[in-house]
Amino acid sequence: MPLLVIKNQAIITGINDTQKSIIKDKLTIANPKYVQVINLGKSAFGVDKEIYFYEEHANSIDVPVGFVPELLKFIPVKPEDLIDARFEAPLIANWKFKGKLLDYQERAVTAMADKTIGVIQAPTGSGKSVMIVNHVIRRKQPTLVMVHTIELAAQMIKNFVKFTNKKEDDIGFIGSGIWKVRGVTVTILQTMIRLSKTEFRFLNNSFGQVIVDEVKKRLDKVHIFVYIYIWKIKLLIYTKKVIQFTK
Repeated sequence: MPLLVIKNQAIITGINDTQKSIIKDKLTIANPKYVQVINLGKSAFGVDKEIYFYEEHANSIDVPVGFVPELLKFIPVKPEDLIDARFEAPLIANWKFKGKLLDYQERAVTAMADKTIGVIQAPTGSGKSVMIVNHVIRRKQPTLVMVHTIELAAQMIKNFVKFTNKKEDDIGFIGSGIWKVRGVTVTILQTMIRLSKTEFRFLNNSFGQVIVDEVKKRLDKVHIFVYIYIWKIKLLIYTKKVIQFTK
């Protein structure tokens, strides 16, 4: 019988070859870099044609946690055979929210309160930043917030200062040669891709939640690399566009 253990990834055992083939087919995508090179008429030598979001072992297969709802559609797992071993960090203390949410913001934050992975789609000017801050305060989990640029990082830090009782020095930052880890830390995706596996391991053991702001519809190699190495289960993505394959 299938056994599903959710840790940094979802580990499934006790499945047949047909089920394993379905998993591999669903978690194999065209490499955007390969497609780009081919479209430009350049040589694709040394560039993988496909990207595999699974890792196969002798008696098991590891898949992203976000794939679990899809997996359960074609692999029946009994409740007693689904083991939730996800990481929860020590709660951050003495954080208070000083802002005020609009009705639609309140509904969005409330709806995601019991979710551990997902996407928030909201247009420009809808106040995604204040929703991020409020969500962090509600969950009280140490949180790593990933953004695209140094300017967006500075703005995110200002929002945490504006809408909470904390000062700028209370907010961590990783980037531009700075390594300052706090209960809430903002970082830049381009910085993350340059971190060592040891540094990734440290971050994975420091945070119970990861939030990604302004995710592109089509992920490039930077996003793919970072998402592979940031294994946290509590992944919340804020975007203006829908990410087609995120569940």
